[in-house]
Amino acid sequence: MALGQIHSIALAADGTVYTWGYNGRGQLGDNTGTNRNTPVKVLGEGGSGNLVLADLTAPTITSVSLAADNSTITVTFSEAVYTTTGASGALTASDFTFSISGGTATLSSTTPSSISASGNTYTLGIALSGTTDGSETLTVNPASSAAIYDGADNAAAASQSNNTVTLNDQLALRSLSDGFAQRRACFRRHGVYLGV
Repeated sequence: MALGQIHSIALAADGTVYTWGYNGRGQLGDNTGTNRNTPVKVLGEGGSGNLVLADLTAPTITSVSLAADNSTITVTFSEAVYTTTGASGALTASDFTFSISGGTATLSSTTPSSISASGNTYTLGIALSGTTDGSETLTVNPASSAAIYDGADNAAAASQSNNTVTLNDQLALRSLSDGFAQRRACFRRHGVYLGV
């Protein structure tokens, strides 16, 4: 919203422009010279329709979160996204790419193994090779700058921020689990049952 001495301008969430105030020179954009105490829509080019400002903001990844067992990463976008222009096409796993750095585990595939969607949030399956030690960093990005679009045909950049997670240490859990299994077997050999 912009406030002037004699008139004001506001932008609605849908991009429609509204004005009100002094209109002695037609500055409110409603093809009249009538002063307005309440907001009126600014007319479009040539005096027809309404002026709507175009969305020029590309969609971005706003957050990511990781499942405790490292099996999925949840990716949230700033707005609704599509696989093609014209606001059509549901995203597919091939619209994303993974990379990993550090640690001992590696990716079996840089493409997610699965995808599910709920609004602007996508849950992507992670195919890992080896056991994570907790020092691996997983990064998720659009597969290319022509993979993901918003409703105004703005393409998401192939390189994002807010798109990394540190994988959880499964090596320690595996060692702990193996130790319990060994102790349970020892107790059973000696006739002691733990009930688990």
